[in-house]
Amino acid sequence: MRLQALGKRVALFKPLCSKEKGSEFTGDLDIKFFGEYLSPHSFSLPAPIPWEQTLGSKDLLAESQVLDSIKKSYIALSEGTDTIVAEGLPSFSPDGAPINISSSVADLMDASVLAVLAYKDAAGLRKAAAGIKELYGNRTVGMIINKVPRYKMRDANQIITPQLESLGITVLGNIPEDRSLLSVTVDQMAEHLGGRFITQENNGHLPVEHIMIGGLVLDSGAGYFAARDRKAVIVRGDRPDIQMAALRTSTSCLVLTGGHWPIQYVLNEANEENVPLILVDEDTHTTAAALNTLINRSVFQHTFKLKRFSQLLDEHCSKEAWDVILRK
Repeated sequence: MRLQALGKRVALFKPLCSKEKGSEFTGDLDIKFFGEYLSPHSFSLPAPIPWEQTLGSKDLLAESQVLDSIKKSYIALSEGTDTIVAEGLPSFSPDGAPINISSSVADLMDASVLAVLAYKDAAGLRKAAAGIKELYGNRTVGMIINKVPRYKMRDANQIITPQLESLGITVLGNIPEDRSLLSVTVDQMAEHLGGRFITQENNGHLPVEHIMIGGLVLDSGAGYFAARDRKAVIVRGDRPDIQMAALRTSTSCLVLTGGHWPIQYVLNEANEENVPLILVDEDTHTTAAALNTLINRSVFQHTFKLKRFSQLLDEHCSKEAWDVILRK
């Protein structure tokens, strides 16, 4: 997005993608997202190769054949572009062994490598950063530490970053954990609960960051629900008073429990406010308990999350860091 704002012709490239061992590959979510939401700004995207197959099976493509296929796609994508932004594989397997094809792809593309590391303690980050430098060598232009807990930001900025930079590792920014990036959509929530839409099914793309229970509330309903935006409210289907209070605040959806159909007044208000109503047969307690595993459905592919992460980069990466990233 920043490169496009500078007038650059940018292509997005995902040469390899991960696949769970033994599972059937049904396509890549990133490629679908790029095609649906970033076109026509991005160029035609070749389908990535499922990397678990290439690395874990002797019966499928050898590494040299994989690299040859990637090279052809890369050359074709290079025509008419100023910059290709490519997503790499994880650099290390779960047991800590380097994934050498990752560095081979970087060499093939003569790429600069920007590493994104999830927050760990200082020793864990030093080990991970040293491994990145060893794997990619001088191609490594810097690192971003992601998902830093809020109460650890001071340590990341004042302790860990200087330690890494003393080892010759440039830290371009420390990105805090953000609830928005862990959100799900109304569609995902409805599918997870086995619910059915009563109204506004076309708004199933709305993000859900918070979940509130409509029950015994000591404060006024409107005051209680106004405390959270982009929320789902779980409420009995036969409590129109609570439902109306929630609908008067910023709400992504109402989940009506007990199989109770809402009264017409609530239906009209939900349509007026463009708030989806989802009906489930289970009671409120059972429905709330089922949401304990909802976060497993969270994925990044949403324009809301893309904009939020771009904002976090602006807030937590310095101008000097962007100069490095953009190679100005």
